Amino acid sequence: MNYNYFLPCFVSAAAILAAGGALAQQCVQAPSCIELGYTDSVSDCADDGVLYCPFDKTKVFCREINATSETPDTGGTDCSMYTQTPWVKNDSNATQLCSNLGRVISERKVTCNGVEYLRCALKLCGAYTVMSLVTEAAETCCSGLSGSVDIVQTNVAWFVYCT
Repeated sequence: MNYNYFLPCFVSAAAILAAGGALAQQCVQAPSCIELGYTDSVSDCADDGVLYCPFDKTKVFCREINATSETPDTGGTDCSMYTQTPWVKNDSNATQLCSNLGRVISERKVTCNGVEYLRCALKLCGAYTVMSLVTEAAETCCSGLSGSVDIVQTNVAWFVYCT
């Protein structure tokens, strides 16, 4: 029996198996829905502003928050939290007001009693179209700052802010 034919086949098979093992070692666990920014509930979202997490349909992200909760003492919507830092009224002065606070305008919007407010963030860490880059940016976004990460998904990209 001529072993010269078996040796190349054996080496080729070993190389294919070794390469397959190397590819499997590059796999990473997908980020959770919360890590991706799906932290809202459906009742918090405006009518057309719900984005569902692709891995868990019970987790959602609100493109626009529906601030219509009733407060017992006034009988109306309490918008007082949106009239103070880090929120500003969405008008021609919004960018300047955030700048005066040493902050930047974020994509986070809230409508309360018919008035739209924008959130001023400490810094914009980036806009990304690839989720792995969003996760990476979120991990380092607030390094050295005492803020928290806010991930805002739009039709164009995910924006990562330190707020």
